[in-house]
Amino acid sequence: MIRTKLTVWNCVVLSIVLTLTGLAVYFTTQRILFKGIDDGLIQRAQLFAASWHGIPGQPGGPGDMRRPDDHGDRNDKDRQGPGPTFSFNGNPGTTSGDPGPGQSASNGPDNNQFRGFENRRMEPEIDVQAAKEQGIDPKGLSQIKALQTVLRPMALDLTGKDVVHPEQTAWDKTTFEQAKSGQQAYGISVQDGIRIRVLSYPMRQNGKIAYILQFGAPMSAELQALGQLAKTLTIVLPLAVTVMLFVGVILTRRALRPVGQIASAAEQIEITNLSDRLPVHGEDEFAQLSSTFNGLLGRLEEAFQEKDQAFGQLRRFTADASHELKTPLTAIQLRTGLALRKEISAEKYQEHLLAIDRAAGQMNAVVQDLLFLAASDEGRLNLRKEDANLADIVEDSIFSVDTSHHQIERDIDPNIHLSLDPAAMTRVLVNIVKNAVLYTEKGKTIRVTSHRHGNSAVVKVIDQGEGIPANHVPLIFDRFHRVDSSRFRDSGGSGLGLAIAKAIVELHNGKIELESEVQKGTTVTITLPIH
Repeated sequence: MIRTKLTVWNCVVLSIVLTLTGLAVYFTTQRILFKGIDDGLIQRAQLFAASWHGIPGQPGGPGDMRRPDDHGDRNDKDRQGPGPTFSFNGNPGTTSGDPGPGQSASNGPDNNQFRGFENRRMEPEIDVQAAKEQGIDPKGLSQIKALQTVLRPMALDLTGKDVVHPEQTAWDKTTFEQAKSGQQAYGISVQDGIRIRVLSYPMRQNGKIAYILQFGAPMSAELQALGQLAKTLTIVLPLAVTVMLFVGVILTRRALRPVGQIASAAEQIEITNLSDRLPVHGEDEFAQLSSTFNGLLGRLEEAFQEKDQAFGQLRRFTADASHELKTPLTAIQLRTGLALRKEISAEKYQEHLLAIDRAAGQMNAVVQDLLFLAASDEGRLNLRKEDANLADIVEDSIFSVDTSHHQIERDIDPNIHLSLDPAAMTRVLVNIVKNAVLYTEKGKTIRVTSHRHGNSAVVKVIDQGEGIPANHVPLIFDRFHRVDSSRFRDSGGSGLGLAIAKAIVELHNGKIELESEVQKGTTVTITLPIH
């Protein structure tokens, strides 16, 4: 079902979005925390580099490294070793508790202990026994000592050995190698069980890299924060997906509710009630769907109505055609039966044969009319158009009908020329004038006019006959339709004349209209385009 598919897709998309959001939050936080550590490391490195004094090869210079003993010989000035001298007090070569210029000895060795960077210490040396005496838990001392080691900067020669403690090597060899190329580099290492961030910082001497300084900073707090963030995201994200999935199911169900209503309403619509319509609420896509479906129902209703109408016309056509053909066939059968029953005179035979000929002619007229209409329906009629004077066609049509018992008034424009089939248009006008004569009492007037109206030619035949009832007017051009069947059949008509007239006029891109009022007369108007 589409509801399930939408829910699954919403869940998948939401999970992906929330996962990517969580990853973005995690890695952004990680980058910010690591940047804070890196900024602290680079500041320490720059401060340390700024305290490096001396000239290579001279005592107290970069070629002379003086370091006090870590076990209490901090004031022994006679212990010297190769390597550079580092100091924060501004005095090259000052490595012990001796006061430098402008300083007082009252500062004491403890003060100089934090100043002397030759010690490479950021924290005082820890005495385990003293710590125990002070009630400090011995289990944490190992981590404290490891942290103290991490906080001490390490000066490495180009071979990777500590210039103070040659037995010690670089914390991070990868960043050490990168720093040898002149670029400071950051890395992560584990020292004594402590995860640290390492900065390898190149130190230049006479334009060349002479030493690599490595600084470390513990990452315990940052990693703990990241771990806590990861745990939080691991709990929050699935919970958020679950909540949103539940909300999505409710919203999807509510959003698709109109679909169910449309389906339910559509199931109630059958061929017998195509006039029913689906409910339309709002202006959203479902409302548009309902409107479109209603339009389809309307077209289906019209199509079925047209189909029913066509079937009705077909039934009437079949019945009328059968009736039209049955009458002359009956006459033929009757006449032949009389002629064959017994011997009769030649005059009687001639009478019967003439009656049979009239019946056959009537049948032939009906068949020809039907064939004409069939060809018109299939578009197989080919008009032989030519430039013709409309006045001549109107006059010929009037002349072809016996109008001796009626008065004919003419108002004909002699200067209208059209492109038309003269024979076909004459057939139309003859049929209309003949109907006017047939349904108009003798002695009354029939008026025939033709005139130009804009780009059209208009021909009217107006009689003073008995008129046509209003309910018959819309059907007057249907095939075999008769207002008075018995009277019309007695006149020899088949009920196809006006249908043929309409077909011919429409083939000329014109239109034919009929207006009638009972006891007042009928007006037939033909409008043809002038090209």
